[in-house]
Amino acid sequence: MKPQKYVVGFFFDKSMSNIALIRKQKPQWQAGLLNGIGGKVEDSELPKVAMWREFKEEAGLNTSQLTWVNFCTMSGVNNDGSAFEVEFF
Repeated sequence: MKPQKYVVGFFFDKSMSNIALIRKQKPQWQAGLLNGIGGKVEDSELPKVAMWREFKEEAGLNTSQLTWVNFCTMSGVNNDGSAFEVEFF
């Protein structure tokens, strides 16, 4: 089975002293916690395109796809045995 793919982005200002984060609403046990901006990678979608799309949807900012640079990829297995992969930008 293919892993479910996700992206998470950390968008800094030019001074690198401020970062755009979201306050989680779901799932309930994460409500109120801060998180990077991101979500699921759609079928046949490149991770960089998914990052651009998710940031536009969640933060309302239309960045350039060139803004996003992958710096880390993490993969693992959930408690239910399903695999996941997260690309960090």
